[in-house]
Amino acid sequence: IGTSSASVIYNLGSVSIIDAMALWNEEASGIGLLNLSTSMDGTTFTSLLSGLSPTDNPSGLTPYLADVFSFGPVSAQYVRLDMSNFPQVGNGGTFPGCAIGEVLWRESTSNNVPEPATLALVALAALAGGAARRRSVKRA
Repeated sequence: IGTSSASVIYNLGSVSIIDAMALWNEEASGIGLLNLSTSMDGTTFTSLLSGLSPTDNPSGLTPYLADVFSFGPVSAQYVRLDMSNFPQVGNGGTFPGCAIGEVLWRESTSNNVPEPATLALVALAALAGGAARRRSVKRA
């Protein structure tokens, strides 16, 4: 609480080849600016996408869409989300912090992968914050 930035590292469970991330930005205290990085070891991260502006979803019980951020196929076991500029701070929000609704990574089906690997996992990670609401997906 009272923070102006936050980072979260997701462990996909094993090395996976991913090419997109869907984000349901938390409606009550979501992300204003997002940078994505990946890692094989959880220590050394490489920038993947930066300067992303997820949708500032309205508060309430209204179902909202996901933002889908696509990128070239990348091998990774860890994905870091660096978040800042929380839109609710200064806009009447009551929680001066950051929360994530849900995230989902898409396993790549491309043959043009950066490393030969066996695809063993479709990585799915979700955090609380409205996970029970049914949501649709839109392309960003």
